[in-house]
Amino acid sequence: MTSKEKKGWALLIGISLIARLAGLGTRAMSHDESLHALYSFYWSQGLNYQHDPMMHGPLLFHLNGLLFMLFPVTDFTARLLPALMGTGCVAMMLAYRRWLGHWGAFCAAVLISIDPGHLFYSRYIRNDIYISLFTLVMVWAVFRFRETKRTSYLLWLCTGLGLSFACKEVCFIHGVMLGAGCGLFSIVDTFHDPQRSFSSWLRHPLMQCAVAIFLLALPFITGLLIQGGTWSPPSAISVELQRKSFRIGINLIAITLVLGATYFMWCKAWGAWILSMVIFWGIQLTLYTTFFTQFRTGFASGIAGSLGYWWAQHDVQRGSSDPAFYLTLLLLYSPVLLIGLGISVKRIKEFPVAFLLFWAVLHLAIYSWAGERMPWLLIHITLPLCIITGIILPEIFSKAGWKPRLVQGILAIGLLQLTMNSLRLAGPHAEGPWEPLVYAHSGKDVKMTMRMVQHHLNQNPLARIQVDPAYSWPTAWYFRETPTGYESITTPDSVSTDSTAIFVSPGKREEFQAAGWTSRVEIDLTTWPRQRYHRFTRKNLTNLFTNPTIQKKLLRYYLTRDQPQWREGEYPGPNRLLLMTREL
Repeated sequence: MTSKEKKGWALLIGISLIARLAGLGTRAMSHDESLHALYSFYWSQGLNYQHDPMMHGPLLFHLNGLLFMLFPVTDFTARLLPALMGTGCVAMMLAYRRWLGHWGAFCAAVLISIDPGHLFYSRYIRNDIYISLFTLVMVWAVFRFRETKRTSYLLWLCTGLGLSFACKEVCFIHGVMLGAGCGLFSIVDTFHDPQRSFSSWLRHPLMQCAVAIFLLALPFITGLLIQGGTWSPPSAISVELQRKSFRIGINLIAITLVLGATYFMWCKAWGAWILSMVIFWGIQLTLYTTFFTQFRTGFASGIAGSLGYWWAQHDVQRGSSDPAFYLTLLLLYSPVLLIGLGISVKRIKEFPVAFLLFWAVLHLAIYSWAGERMPWLLIHITLPLCIITGIILPEIFSKAGWKPRLVQGILAIGLLQLTMNSLRLAGPHAEGPWEPLVYAHSGKDVKMTMRMVQHHLNQNPLARIQVDPAYSWPTAWYFRETPTGYESITTPDSVSTDSTAIFVSPGKREEFQAAGWTSRVEIDLTTWPRQRYHRFTRKNLTNLFTNPTIQKKLLRYYLTRDQPQWREGEYPGPNRLLLMTREL
């Protein structure tokens, strides 16, 4: 790498880091963010953390808890690790230069840096940006093991897999993609080998990766083998369920250990397999059991409950019920990536383009099929698309002629739109219901309201605030060290005598004012986007091609997210609260 290349990469990574750190603590915590941050804070304060599959894996809580032990507890520090993970995704493209080429890797890194989903969820305390980084590590390890057959890369693969399984349950989707991809391309490689044989296929490095992924993941089917298990909250996991989970899980781990040892001994990589088992299960057991302080419950909720709970959620259809949800988000935010996907098909016979295409298409299919369709999951689809598009950009922009110029112009417009969407999402639209790439977000006046409450309580040091449970999140995060009661508020008489501030439904304003309370401010605590605005339905498609008024509205929405204000009773409407105070 030349000095100019090093400076270019340093500049790109530095800009990516600044873009993720600038104003990181400005936006109010969303509903889910406040859950993740608060339970990390509890663990940092010595309160026992217990894994609950509803809130995903334990890795985020342990890492953020450690961060809270070292630095002041703020919105900024709560989101610091995701920002670093997101920057790490950009920097990982350096490791892909040998396959993508210098300019291909650099363009892929730029696209990951400015991708709306990756930029926004690098500034958001969720597990998904962790998964993006771990997936890049695993794919890199697979590619390197295919090239070199050095078992150290098999250990990197198993480490990335172990961290993913301790992070979020989408690891099962990524495990399927990676395992199936390794199996498929081991067949392709063997077919093109003049010395091919069945034995050489079974010993192929990609087949070794596929076997390792399958055997390490297999014990997690424990939750599917137990009928009627209740996995959340942890207190609902009965002693009998813990025993069943432990018995089945331990037996499956022992079986996979023996099967793996037999296979890898034949491949002359027995030592690497044993070390892989130690690394993978060391991560799982340490984190799921909270450093072995609650072994049976942690084992049951992690090894059995992770897949058991989320498999049961498939029929719940949380989020959008539209199977084209991710396709519409891609068309709305990053159509240039779909163009890149289409252009790259002509290079399907090349490695790693073929593998990346397999990754992108399979992820789009599985995530579109899965019952829970949430906007933050889009980054698992755009990640391979960014790499694919990055590969073809240098080739396209180096060509001359009117046809290449036309394609270059279309791509340039697409890249500009991608950048503008990222800037708008990270800036003026970071709060509120305007962007469909966000979900259950706090309104823009939340932090101001929390400061008003703190000021009021500072003037009344013996008082507390009472919060109706409908407004618990993100309130609990901001009042983590403030005297707070979370009791239902139905009438003025239901408020405790030492409460001088309350969060209550705006519909109770007149009743409480008559009882001596003063109305301070009414805000949107949590907001949701209008998902009906971007659904593939017959009515929407008909209007798109036949109704000029709809066409104009759609164009304004597409370019600026301009849309009417919420009507009274419209679903999903904002969760509105009223702050009221009184003097003791």
